[in-house]
Amino acid sequence: MKNFFILLVLVLSFFKTIAQDQRIFNGHEIDITQAPYQVSIMQNGAHGCGGVIIDCQWVLTAGHCITNLPSTAGLSIVAGATDLEHIGDGQEIEVVDFILHPNYEPFDEPFNVGNHDLVLLRLAEPLQFNDRVLSIPYATPENTTNNEISPGTVAFISGWGQTEDGPTSTVLLGASIPIISNTLANELIQVPENQCPVMQINPVDNSMISFFEYGTSVGLGDSGGPAVLGSGTSAKLIGITSWGVLCAPNAFPSIFADVRELSNFIDETITSFDCCDDIVDFHFENEFENIQNEFCLTQDVYIDGKVSFDTGEYRLELYKTDGMGGLDIIAESAPQLGQPDFVNITALFENDPETPIEFELDVDYVVKLIIDHLQCGVVEKVHEFSLFDPQSLVAFHFEDVTGIDKRDFCLGETVYLNGSETTAANKFQMKLSLLDSNGDLQLISEIDWILSSPNFVNITEIFENNPLGPVVFQAGETYVVSLGIDHRDCGWIWVEHGFTLKNCCKGIASPQNLQVNNITLSWDPVPNAVAYIVSSPIEPQTSCHCYPLQSFSPITVPTANLVLPPYLQSRCFVWQVEAICYDGSVSGSSEHACFNPPLKSNNQNGFAVTIAPNPSHGNVVFTIESSYHSTVDVEVHDFYGKRIEVFTIATQPNDKVTLNWNRTDLKRGVYFVSFKTHKGVVYKKMIVL
Repeated sequence: MKNFFILLVLVLSFFKTIAQDQRIFNGHEIDITQAPYQVSIMQNGAHGCGGVIIDCQWVLTAGHCITNLPSTAGLSIVAGATDLEHIGDGQEIEVVDFILHPNYEPFDEPFNVGNHDLVLLRLAEPLQFNDRVLSIPYATPENTTNNEISPGTVAFISGWGQTEDGPTSTVLLGASIPIISNTLANELIQVPENQCPVMQINPVDNSMISFFEYGTSVGLGDSGGPAVLGSGTSAKLIGITSWGVLCAPNAFPSIFADVRELSNFIDETITSFDCCDDIVDFHFENEFENIQNEFCLTQDVYIDGKVSFDTGEYRLELYKTDGMGGLDIIAESAPQLGQPDFVNITALFENDPETPIEFELDVDYVVKLIIDHLQCGVVEKVHEFSLFDPQSLVAFHFEDVTGIDKRDFCLGETVYLNGSETTAANKFQMKLSLLDSNGDLQLISEIDWILSSPNFVNITEIFENNPLGPVVFQAGETYVVSLGIDHRDCGWIWVEHGFTLKNCCKGIASPQNLQVNNITLSWDPVPNAVAYIVSSPIEPQTSCHCYPLQSFSPITVPTANLVLPPYLQSRCFVWQVEAICYDGSVSGSSEHACFNPPLKSNNQNGFAVTIAPNPSHGNVVFTIESSYHSTVDVEVHDFYGKRIEVFTIATQPNDKVTLNWNRTDLKRGVYFVSFKTHKGVVYKKMIVL
């Protein structure tokens, strides 16, 4: 504070003028709402001068209030406060820059007063306008006539300065005082009063405006404060408190900087900021006051606009987007009293007595909040929200054990529910109903909370083992599963889908196309088969040309192939396959096939095979050398086991047989050729380029 008011000491000692720390005499306490443009200029938290809001980022005050400051460090303003000891909802914002009037002349010795006493303070951030914080229009030659500020016109002054009782007022004071001519002011200043010394001749110049009424004046602490014509929306700033006579302030004129005369300085200096941008704003909430812009169709939508300026009344308008960037208004509310804080707009528009609205899916809605602001006029803000079908949050389908999506299942087949697309579900409930001949659902079983996500759930097992009502599934029936979740915002959401059971095992086909590839037996898969039985027929119906012919115990496998166990890999046997259906029934047996154990080397038991050239383009020579008489069954398979060609070659003891085989039509790849005799099988790999 010493730096802030160092000039005061000089002024008080030598000038007998009030040049930096004036206060109102004969004032009365007022609320800040009566002068919402008034601010306190603080240095390190202590009041020094008054100031006036002329824009949400600019404050106008007296130049002498800051001329002795080395920088803006510690300089701030407080707006919206009546009592500086209890700022409460007031706004304190730092000052980041100041701009003095270019013609400013400081107060100087002896008894010389300054002139063009104005400075603009730029704030670090915009003020938030409300009924306690508002800017005020300032007088210019264009908006204010000479007659409006002629002598006798009464203005209103305010500040936290010293009163006639002595101490500084912490509560805002105000007073009315008339304008006098500068000529009269100069004359009054020359009249000695209470031993006040005579000042310089005619200190009041054209950069100043004068006020006087005996007993009423500004005082220490009021510098930089306002002189205002009119009130409310017609209020206009005409003066900034500058100086007066210290020894008897209430007996001498109060001198203000003439804002109208100096208005060009303001016009040419400040960068205008749209102070009305933040007057109105809101967001959407659900009933639990969670902010969101997407809502369930069944959910109530609320707006929270308590950050908006409270004028005591507001209006709402509802629009639909038209798909081309435009808006179509569909409803508007009557004026609503109070502040738009947690307003149920769903109920408001659905229950509108004139145009009730039925909200729809797949529509983007826009809400416009409108207030009539004292300073900014009609101000509005729009935000958009959308509604979605809550059932879109729950999705599932049925699958078989292999993960194939389907709706028709065989009796005995396990039905799985895959609800992995269901949104944020870590527990769910299920109901099972039977669709009767009338198309009605008959509830037959319910499952309470399952504490997991509904991903690949075995509903056959769950309902068959439900302790509250086990289900015996029947062929020829359609069952409907209802999946439910309790969503945080949308409440209970149920989605249902049906599946049908049929008797697939009646007339199940026998396995076909039995093949041998080295030590692997394979056959074509049978529809609706869940397993297969590989066995030796009691009465073989084919000759295998091998000895001794052996049998083995039945082997059950889940897939359409069997890799022979070691004890069978060296045996010669006839084999057959039967398919097992979902209900446990077994098909008829397949055709019979032979298995000849593969030879362990190329020339074992006097039998050798070569393929040349290899690799080839499909044109090769098979050469067979045999020490015994045999019929050789030759089979060519592709890489995936598909049979390409079958033929036979007869051999004689100690003979070499060659066969030209030309299949240039084959695709590039790896092929397998088996040469089977009554003593075994030789396998060769053939590469086609």
